[in-house]
Amino acid sequence: MKERAAEFAGKLRAYKAIIDADIAAYSQHVRKVTLDQYGQYPSVVTDEYLDLLTRGGKRIRGALVICGYEMLGGQDKTMIARAATAIEMLHASMLIIDDIQDHDVVRRDKPAVHVALAEYHKKLGMRGDPKATGISLALNASLTGSHAAQVLLAGLNVDPELTIKVIGIVNNTIVLTLHGQTYDVINAGLKNPKLADVARATEWKSAHYTFLNPLCVGMVLAGAGCEDTDAIRDYALNTGIAFQLADDLMDGDIKATDVPKTRRLAENHIQQALDSTLTLPRGWNRKNVQFLCSLAEFVANRAAKQS
Repeated sequence: MKERAAEFAGKLRAYKAIIDADIAAYSQHVRKVTLDQYGQYPSVVTDEYLDLLTRGGKRIRGALVICGYEMLGGQDKTMIARAATAIEMLHASMLIIDDIQDHDVVRRDKPAVHVALAEYHKKLGMRGDPKATGISLALNASLTGSHAAQVLLAGLNVDPELTIKVIGIVNNTIVLTLHGQTYDVINAGLKNPKLADVARATEWKSAHYTFLNPLCVGMVLAGAGCEDTDAIRDYALNTGIAFQLADDLMDGDIKATDVPKTRRLAENHIQQALDSTLTLPRGWNRKNVQFLCSLAEFVANRAAKQS
């Protein structure tokens, strides 16, 4: 078990190194182009977005893009690294919105983007409310990053038909995720939100976006058909729901009396995810399937450790 966990950790680090290198190269290019073409103020906003993008994290979403691609026999390492970068860019864009909606002021040990840009308001000696300016500029940063990610996906060196499929998958997921966020915001303001609405928010705002979308992007870029993306759905959604439940436990969003029940729920979803891998097509690369199993076990351990 320890050997398998170590192998998983090593593989995740390797994926992260590939993605971080591509993000660093892309960010250097974008910083220069933005300053040269658009000037000082857009450059500051873009720099804050890129700072968040390069700030770290496990790169699970980007790793799943590469894993899904390799699992179905994909070989173009340069192309799939750029696709993984695009998905991580979309994640950074969503984090900016999430921090605004949740009134969070710190992200990965640094000021959230809207907070940093509020400070820029003060630095320039602008009139008006720094907080409002920060939010306005942060929304620009989020939208700019999101659309730049779409440009990267549109320019991938693959068959145009695959590009269209991937862009459709990604945009449908963004729509679903934002609807999930809507439920989450409203649920948080209600005294007794409906259990179905809470479950809907958990699945829509996280499971599709964090697990199903990146896996499908990678698989489709390797030429996967609907039967393939359908086959991975149970694994992705169950692991994604457990991942969000673990986050809720970690963030203290679960009442103390509900912690044991939430842990059991996460465990049940992980077991369903692992069971689903037993029926995955035999032609898929088994090392990548094992990576997915180990990722599910990692999520299970993460949920179990939260008190």
